[in-house]
Amino acid sequence: MLLSLNMADLSGLDRDLIPAQKMSQKNILKERAVAICQKSVTCLPLLRWVCKILFLGRGYQVLARDIKGYHLKREIRAGYPTAWRITGSGSRAVLLLHCSLAMSSAWRGLLAEMAQSEHQFTMFDLPGHGDSLKWDFRGALHDVSTAVAASFLDQKMDLIGHSFGASVALRLAVEHPDLVRSLILIEPVIFSLGFAYEPASKNAFLQDHVEFDRAIARDEFVSAARAFHQIWGSGQSWDRLPDKVQRGMVDKIHLIPAAASHVVEDAYGFCTAGLLEMIEAPVLLLQGSASSAPMPAVISSLQSRLPYCLVKTLEGAGHMAPITHAKATAAHIQSFLKNHPV
Repeated sequence: MLLSLNMADLSGLDRDLIPAQKMSQKNILKERAVAICQKSVTCLPLLRWVCKILFLGRGYQVLARDIKGYHLKREIRAGYPTAWRITGSGSRAVLLLHCSLAMSSAWRGLLAEMAQSEHQFTMFDLPGHGDSLKWDFRGALHDVSTAVAASFLDQKMDLIGHSFGASVALRLAVEHPDLVRSLILIEPVIFSLGFAYEPASKNAFLQDHVEFDRAIARDEFVSAARAFHQIWGSGQSWDRLPDKVQRGMVDKIHLIPAAASHVVEDAYGFCTAGLLEMIEAPVLLLQGSASSAPMPAVISSLQSRLPYCLVKTLEGAGHMAPITHAKATAAHIQSFLKNHPV
């Protein structure tokens, strides 16, 4: 049956909004368009015509792709307004946890490489990132991020985490061992482990971050974002990044010091003897050959403590391997998962 589309279908938008979350009108229209499309697959041609009008100049093809391949939701998760989506129709459940200053769409390249896999991927925007609520300092960022991530563990899942997301994934394996089938940690920024394993790595880390720390202390957020990108970015010059990407990093750069208590320091207790040794899930550690200090020490520390651990190096890759080297990253992940079936 052809779905009749009129202004009533786009009314009542405010009822779908999380009060604490501010959304652009275009995002609201997109969300309602997705909901309308789900009522009847036969309305897609008409919906595309409407999208051309609503999104002229922005690319209605992007919306059509989202409608076809993504299920986007915004809801309260562990008390925090969170944006999340599911993609893939496979039977093996995977939870993706992105890095700081990014969003769930950062996995797009990796997912394209794994499009033919038998997996169903759940991904969400971490607190303060993407379309989730801006960080409101209602607690420790790592604690809130972990609580939100845990809310998605409704079955046994493989966890794939990158950078800060990898540190959250490791914590989930400690706190919810019965729900974690395997762990894939890409460049996990648990620097406290590296410092404990190789003390000299702390001096190298502090030296690398002198400019960043100085800019943060002075509230010079553009300079801080530039310095951070120089250390942990994709390798592309800051000046060549699109303005939108630069603004996004500047707007979120305060999240880096907000996470420091659990990343640079050991507020959670990852360094506690015997804690990581209890993890029974198989673990794949992926590191870039061109990554920054003290990543080699972090990887070595984890390798020495995790009972079932495999380490692979992505040649030529830096910290942003899932984006810059998506094909190689996906190949290692698929091989690992194949060797650890459900």
